[in-house]
Amino acid sequence: MVATDSAGNQDANVVFNAIVDHTPPVLKFDSLATPVEVGEAVLTWTAEDTLAGVDYFVLEQKLNDQAYQVINDTIPGTSSSYPVPVREGEIMIFRLTAYDRSGNFLSQRISAHTQGYVFPYDVVFPFFRNNP
Repeated sequence: MVATDSAGNQDANVVFNAIVDHTPPVLKFDSLATPVEVGEAVLTWTAEDTLAGVDYFVLEQKLNDQAYQVINDTIPGTSSSYPVPVREGEIMIFRLTAYDRSGNFLSQRISAHTQGYVFPYDVVFPFFRNNP
């Protein structure tokens, strides 16, 4: 509908409906069979976001007791795997974060050890949950 005032100015009545997406993507980060062989391991996952769509992934790695290091922060949202180099005698934690086109995100972690890693004090390999 267009309204016109006495001076001839026109204005339109516009109605805008929008859906606000506050839902993070769904992400399943697949575990690695351990011990991981030295050379290269391929990390795999599935992700979806039914509202905005998955935009990109960020992959980080924590080796032994060091801090997380970003491996790649521009993995396309259509990707479902990523190769990583693997060296002997390490314990690794990988964190994958899926971002949707609305800026929502969800992270999951997996852990593994490589051939030759010696667990201190005969400790059993730690178990990590994917709690936020």
